[in-house]
Parts: sequence; C-alpha cells; structure tokens
Amino acid sequence: MLRSATRATLLLTCLIGLRGGLADERDTAKVYEQLRPGPAQDAFFQAFPKGGDLHNHMGGGIYPEQWIEVAVKRKFCVDEHRLLLLENQAPVCPGGTVAAATLRTRDPFYKGFVDVMTLRGKPKPHDYFFQQGFSHVQMRIPGPVWADELEAVVLHAYQQNLTYLELQLTPFGAVESAKLAALLPAGGGLTEWWQTLEKSPVFRDIAASISRTITSIDSEVVKRRPKEAAALRRRYIISVVRGAPRERVFSQLAIAAELARANPLVVALNLVGAEDSQISVRDFRLHMQMVDFVRSRRPGVRITLHAGEMTPQILGAAPGKVPEALTYHIAESVRNGHAERIGHGTALRYEADRVALLREMQTRGILAEICLTSEELIQELKAEEIPFEAYHLAGVPVSLNTDDEGIFRSDLSHEFLRAARDYHLSYATLKELARNSIEYSFLPGQSLFRARNFKERVPECAQGAPACRAYLDANPKAGVEQQLEEQFHQFESAGSLKRFR
Repeated sequence: MLRSATRATLLLTCLIGLRGGLADERDTAKVYEQLRPGPAQDAFFQAFPKGGDLHNHMGGGIYPEQWIEVAVKRKFCVDEHRLLLLENQAPVCPGGTVAAATLRTRDPFYKGFVDVMTLRGKPKPHDYFFQQGFSHVQMRIPGPVWADELEAVVLHAYQQNLTYLELQLTPFGAVESAKLAALLPAGGGLTEWWQTLEKSPVFRDIAASISRTITSIDSEVVKRRPKEAAALRRRYIISVVRGAPRERVFSQLAIAAELARANPLVVALNLVGAEDSQISVRDFRLHMQMVDFVRSRRPGVRITLHAGEMTPQILGAAPGKVPEALTYHIAESVRNGHAERIGHGTALRYEADRVALLREMQTRGILAEICLTSEELIQELKAEEIPFEAYHLAGVPVSLNTDDEGIFRSDLSHEFLRAARDYHLSYATLKELARNSIEYSFLPGQSLFRARNFKERVPECAQGAPACRAYLDANPKAGVEQQLEEQFHQFESAGSLKRFR
C-alpha cells in the first residue's frame, strides 16, 4: 500500500500530469542537449529519476569504505597481512588479528583494504573478480551484517534518486549448503531429488530461516531509515552459484523457488558466478533443465538469468576462434531456462542465430539488463563491443544497472551518463530506460501503461482519481510507475531545470 501523502500526490499527477507533460519534456530535452561535460552534467544525471536497479548484487553494492565502518560497528577483527575482515563473536580478537577499528588509524592498511576490495587497476580483472573480489570479508551467511549492507545500498540508491531496487542475495552458508546437498540420493533424477526435498524438514527449516532473515533485515532498514525506505521500494532475488556441484545447485534452486512462493519480498531466482568455469560450462544445459523443472513445480516463480557474460579471451580461445559456449548460452537461457530477463548478454554477437534470438526477445518482451561499467571492467569491453545498441535497435527492452557498484566504484547516475555519452541517447530514450526498469521488474500487479509503450495509461488512470486510486492500491507495479512519473513531473518543472542552465 502507498503511504497516504504519497498516494495523494500521485493521484494529483493522474489528473494533471498529462497536461503540459510534453511541453516540460521538450524543455528538459533542450537543456539536456545543451549540457557539456562538467558539474552541470553530473548534477543532471544525479537528479534524473532513474527508476530501478534490477541487477544489483547486495554484497558487491557496498563500498570498501562502508565495509570498514560496518566492521568497526560490528566489532570485526582484521588480519592485516591477508587484508581480511573477520566477523568475531568472541570477547577479543584471535591471535594474528586486531580490532577492525585500528584500520582508521593505520593508513597503509586502510588503503590496502580499499584496494583489494575494488576491481579498477587489476591486471586480470575477470579472474580477480570471481576468485578474490568477495573473499576479503568473512562473515555468517545469512547474518546480522546483512542489515548493515542493505542500509548502505538503500541510502546510496536514495541519493541517486532511484524508485526501486531488486537486490540479488546468495543466502546459502557452507553448513546449510552441505546439509541440503546431502539430502539428495546420489545418481537420482530431478523428480526424485524434488520429492526428497519436499518431504524433508531440513529443507523446510532452512527455507523458513532464510525467509525470516530477509524479512528481518528489510524491517530493520525501515526502522533505521524510515524516510529512505518509504521512498524506495525493495524486492529480492535469490541467487544460486552455478559453479557448485549439481546437488547444491538443484537444492538451492528449490529453496529459491520456495522462498519466492512463501515470502512476498522475494520475487525471483537467478544463477550467478563465473559462467566460464569448468563446471558452469559443463553443466550449463543441465542447469537450464533444473530451472525448467523447478518452474514446472512452482509455476509462479519469476526468472532472470546471467547469460553470455563471456568473451573468447576469457574462455582462452585462440585468435579468431569462437568457443561453442559463446554460441548458445543466451538463447538457451531464454528458451529452456524461461528467463524473463537476461543479465549482461554481451556475447550476443556470437549467438548461432542472433536475428531469431533478438526477434524472440523483442516479441516476448525479454529485457536485457545492461551493466556498462561491469562489462568494461570484468570483460574489458569497449563501448562499441557492448551490445546495448544491438538490443535497443532490435526493439528488445533494455535497462541500465550497476551489478556490483561498490566493487566497481560506480553508481546508476554514472551508468546513465556513460550510456548517454557513448551511444548519443536522446532524453526520450533516457526516460524509456528508466521506465523499462519498473515495467520489466518483478513487482506484482499490472502496469500503469497499456502495451508497454509508455504513451497511454490504462483506462482506470486515464479517467480520473477514484478509479486510479483503486487501481494503484491493487497493483504495486503501477503504484511504483506512478511514483516515477511524479518524479519526472517534478524534475522537468521550470524551477527544477534552472539549476542546469
């Protein structure tokens, strides 16, 4: 439910937002076209309503400096030789470590920790990211520190003028993962594995525990940051690491589907991790079968999949050679994995039937989650090598996303700025990208718009406030879209535009 004050404002926009909206947009487009690189341009993109971030890993969304503050608050210990922050539940730090608070007074170690937690400047960025990028903070998963992570990510998103976050969580600790995998009979088929999990109290207990943790951390952030939490809707995607043994992947996919069924804060599942690892490549088609099977048992589960996040160089191919894995991962994720969104999708050029794939994605409305800074840093791709324009020109819906903004030292304002710069985007296209991020989100309910073209609202919100109020109450997606439209209305006002002239 929308808060009453916000709802009243949105309903007012239902009545007046369409009058003069085009004129305001034209004025804003003129201001945008006249901007030059510098403070005014930076301020424009900082204030521009960006909608949602649909591809944001919470663990990578917190900056190293914020990790240090969390570690100090939670009385972590630090291994200065290995540059590790360690969660500590004992009264004192164990031998070989000191209190994390000492980092504040020991500048070389502080800078060293910040450096190992970021990707910029690393000689082999892909390998560093997947092998070391998340290894310098050791803590319970899931655990109380999650609330601190979430708070940091929410605050930053609020400062970026976002409306919505879909955060990816990997909530499987080592002990729980082992317990789940041990339940499955060796050599069993997917049906037998599923039936085993359904009957298991261990499975139910782990799912219930994770669900409580997610609800708890979200509630904790509402208590700590009521203004920001009220302005920024949040939902969560359960991510399963694809490079794990088969039993772990399947049991965790089953947990993810159960969470999406039982907890309204959880909206989808995903497969994450290095797509080029030996296990990921070997088991790729099996993983698609697993996702298909889980979806058949939990038909309501929504799916977004990392796919095509590779290059020939990453796969170790000889010059001029295209490894087979590059030719089908996106298509199989769409067709057999039932992905409603594709994360990255940068290997599009190598797909066996790219034209048919693009046509299918366009027809079915399958969104491409583009993460420009991520593609540059992890895959070392130049702007012209990232298929943003290929998707967009083919009519495939596209959104801009941060991926792991803390590790990349980026944010969504920067993603919009670089997209505008690299692809010479119009102001209308910027608004389309922002609107896509809500329209193709996994928020429940119907859209505010007809036919996903953002030009015509549903009849209930084109005819007057009473009908619109009931519609927004019944459809959370439409409510957040209306909130974004109000943000645009304010951003494009004459008073707002003065600061950029």
